[in-house]
Amino acid sequence: MIDTSLPLTKDEHYQYLNLIEKDVQYKEVKMFDTVEEYILEKGINKGIEKGREEGREKGREEGREEGREEGRYDLISKFIKSGMLTVEQIVQATGEQYDFINKIAMDVNK
Repeated sequence: MIDTSLPLTKDEHYQYLNLIEKDVQYKEVKMFDTVEEYILEKGINKGIEKGREEGREKGREEGREEGREEGRYDLISKFIKSGMLTVEQIVQATGEQYDFINKIAMDVNK
């Protein structure tokens, strides 16, 4: 950045203001005391939005996983309630762990 600026005459200063006021970014920058504050604010807002999007995506993924788990639990519960398959047969058919199937069987038979 430049530490010093060139002195402008009143006419030059007026022309300068007329020129930059037409710029959309100037209007945004003008709201801040310094360009650094403007850049910092833009960065913060960008970071907040990125964090929100990552949070939404994580929430969606957790929801999908929770739905899959509920679906597995419901399916295995139906197998157990039908009485047509043993726990060992359900393990073989679903590929789930024996302890997981057995826990559901204990829940269903309560």
